[in-house]
Amino acid sequence: LPLLDKNQAVLEKGHEKGHENDTQNDAAIRKTDEIELRVNSVYRLLKENPTISIAEIGRKLDLSDKQVRLALNNMKQNGRIKRDGSARSGKWITFD
Repeated sequence: LPLLDKNQAVLEKGHEKGHENDTQNDAAIRKTDEIELRVNSVYRLLKENPTISIAEIGRKLDLSDKQVRLALNNMKQNGRIKRDGSARSGKWITFD
């Protein structure tokens, strides 16, 4: 192969690798959007019913308990919600 063809082949391989990174970036963006949608859906339910349980949130949104807890932790860390009272008889306080 002439030298030009070898360089062209190297560039094409690099381009494929860059395309793979774009695909990974797109997947990461979609995942972030999915998590944000999940968090906002949980937040909406907390506003509608401050005494709702994790299990009930999971049933309504078709989420596992772990997914609900991750969403709640995200909102706690960002100052969007706070738990008032015990796990059993408490309620969620939401901040707009």
